[in-house]
Amino acid sequence: LSSVATRLVLAVKQIDAAEGLLELNMEHAQKETFRTNAVFRFVLMLLGFPTVITSFFGMNLWSGVKFHLDGPGYPGPANVSAEAYPVDLYYETGPG
Repeated sequence: LSSVATRLVLAVKQIDAAEGLLELNMEHAQKETFRTNAVFRFVLMLLGFPTVITSFFGMNLWSGVKFHLDGPGYPGPANVSAEAYPVDLYYETGPG
């Protein structure tokens, strides 16, 4: 009977030890997840501000493709000013 009690006590100690090890592993995984999340958020924060500025100006600048810049297949001087090629004329005539 004392042998069974001893085995039971050892089994409980092993269960407690395994539980402690599992808690340590889970805590480590949680810290790594938090660290990774913090790195991603920092990178996104760094990229967010320039992206907003770029998107604002990118939607409001004249596009060179619309106004036939110099190059192969596009003879003549490049002219990209709003006065030289108004947007309403572009939409009436179409590109090219």
